Amino acid sequence: MESEKKTVRLSPLNNLVFSCIFQSAEKAGKAMLEFLNAILVHVGEEPIEEIISMVDFYIRDDHENVVEPVIMVYENDREKQATDVFKMYHIQMPAFRKDYKTLDSVKDDLFLTWLYMLDKGYQSSEEMEELAAMTEGMLNFAKQYNIAINDPLLVRRYQMDQDAKREEAFRMSLAETKGFKRGEEKGFKLGEEKGFKQGKEDGKKANQLENARRMKADGLDPKLIAKYTGLPESEIINL
Repeated sequence: MESEKKTVRLSPLNNLVFSCIFQSAEKAGKAMLEFLNAILVHVGEEPIEEIISMVDFYIRDDHENVVEPVIMVYENDREKQATDVFKMYHIQMPAFRKDYKTLDSVKDDLFLTWLYMLDKGYQSSEEMEELAAMTEGMLNFAKQYNIAINDPLLVRRYQMDQDAKREEAFRMSLAETKGFKRGEEKGFKLGEEKGFKQGKEDGKKANQLENARRMKADGLDPKLIAKYTGLPESEIINL
């Protein structure tokens, strides 16, 4: 129990940690292959060469599937698919967390089991051991994860990244509060409601910008980012 308390747990869903574990087929070995195949089996697709991104946010609020396909469409005809050569599948962890909260709830599906490992299983030594005993890929992941959390440089970078996210969350909260006060100060008849609405709009814009920064960091084209976030392409280029 003593060693458990001293262990620094880094979320595998963090880009830094995820990249450290899955950065190459040579290092990730069976873990990378098994995880990719679990995704492909889940969506009924043939094997692909590369997974683009795994995100811990919703691309669109009105889509709540765990796996959300993103396709390219013709600009003037959004009903027609532009290409079937390039496809992206976004794994939306908020949707997963809503329906799957325990290890027992995912054991019958390899894909969901992998998501549980990445989201919660790593936090407990007992659960990680149980998961690692299930497949060769998860055993390999557990080994790579233990290597990652013992890398002092990665730990420092992870803590800096977490601090930056907390600061961004604080700014979004502050924007909502300012929007609420702005509505009151202007003396709207429904000042409270409108102020809250303005705050939500400010917070939504901050969230769009954060999502755009993450997608841009993952190498997505500014035109695609503009399409998915609703932000102007010029604004994305200047991020």
